[in-house]
Amino acid sequence: QHRQSTWLGPGRWQYNKSGKVQHNQWTDITQAGFTEAADAALADPTYNTLVPWGETTASMRKDLLTLYDKPAQRVYPLRRLDGSGRVVKPTRMEEHPYYLKKLNGDPSDWLSPSFFIDAVRKAIQEGGVSMTRDEVQALFDLESTKDFRGQEEKIERRGGVLYRIPTKWKRFGIWVA
Repeated sequence: QHRQSTWLGPGRWQYNKSGKVQHNQWTDITQAGFTEAADAALADPTYNTLVPWGETTASMRKDLLTLYDKPAQRVYPLRRLDGSGRVVKPTRMEEHPYYLKKLNGDPSDWLSPSFFIDAVRKAIQEGGVSMTRDEVQALFDLESTKDFRGQEEKIERRGGVLYRIPTKWKRFGIWVA
């Protein structure tokens, strides 16, 4: 289903159901009016734009090429394909702005993914094993990094059991086989 856009030409948008750029689970967005709204959003100088999504709207953050589905409380990476199915936005998936943000973290945060990878690499080297930074980084799922340091302490019930929400720590995802 290809639609004409004002400046990107015919094509379609896809979102990644997993919420992770590196997981190749891209699905066409067939919502009526989405392509036109998303294409127009890229040309609009505002930071966020509301686009049609399901029975309601979702917020498209064009600087990160993401879609925030508020009812589901999920962030989905987006990509734009041209009429022939070639990815045109972002031009290279390894440079997807959402992935780069996850990979680099907040520049004002001392405990960034970059700092973490360097610390792990140093510990591995001190253990007598030589690994490149890229080899160490490949061990981790940095898109799954979750920062709980700013969370308020809260207790809730999950499955009928009291559960304390994690606070004051940061989780870095690791790949397991």
